[in-house]
Amino acid sequence: MKDTIASSVIQEAPLCWLGENLMKPVLLLPLLGFLFGCEQAEPFLPTVSFERMDILEIDFDGVEADFVFEVYNPNPIAVSAARFDYALSFADIELLSGEEPDGWQFAASGASELTLPTGFGFQTLFEVVDAVRGEDEIDFGLEGAFGFDTPLGPLDLPFAEGGAFPAPRKPKISLDRLFVQDLSLRGADLQLDLTIDNDHGSKLDFLDLNWDVDLGGISIAGQRVQQWGEVEGATTGVLSLPISLDFLTVGQALYQVLTEQTVEATFNADVSVDTPFGILPLELATSRTLDLER
Repeated sequence: MKDTIASSVIQEAPLCWLGENLMKPVLLLPLLGFLFGCEQAEPFLPTVSFERMDILEIDFDGVEADFVFEVYNPNPIAVSAARFDYALSFADIELLSGEEPDGWQFAASGASELTLPTGFGFQTLFEVVDAVRGEDEIDFGLEGAFGFDTPLGPLDLPFAEGGAFPAPRKPKISLDRLFVQDLSLRGADLQLDLTIDNDHGSKLDFLDLNWDVDLGGISIAGQRVQQWGEVEGATTGVLSLPISLDFLTVGQALYQVLTEQTVEATFNADVSVDTPFGILPLELATSRTLDLER
């Protein structure tokens, strides 16, 4: 899985911030100097930086991801965030927003991580914005602010980050053609062609296909296919499925079905798809009236 994350941008608030430790008597003299402006107090200001995006779970239906921040507190006592708000957008369209009124506590004299968990369905995302054909990802923006209450008043540390977010789309599948390669009273050899449209920029490999086909109301369970085939990025490809039938097993009624000009065909399958985001499970289902080609 390929995660593309924008470089970290550290933003500091324009207001002065003085931790409670600065109120100790031994620091009263230096404190007088700090009261004249923010520039002298700058070493005591906490900073916020965006560290990374962690994809926890992802499939063709949705994603769970953590956006991880680092808050650096230079003061010798722990500090608490009084407020936190965020807005997550894709292609400049806001999808998620929220706030955390209880805040978090950050360790003294060092860095602490803060994790913002998010989760949503891709159908919801793609109803809001279009994923461009031939691309695997979509641009995201994350902005908001951490708020601290200080002896000198509220301090807000804004952040604004951007990067690329994985955008898996289900391949579109349809029945194409059914060839009757050999037909006798004992059995038949068929080839079922399926058209698969790959909207991504990267190639998709279809693995471990577990399938069944219904022809004219007669169900045929097939054997697992370990390597079914691949479809290049931003193209429509055809994957073929060979079907060997023994009428002693599936029933003689199928012989009559295969002597007709057309047949109602239904294809169902579970398959693993090797994508730029890892191997994702996919359920396939499609039906169509097909000409029986010989």
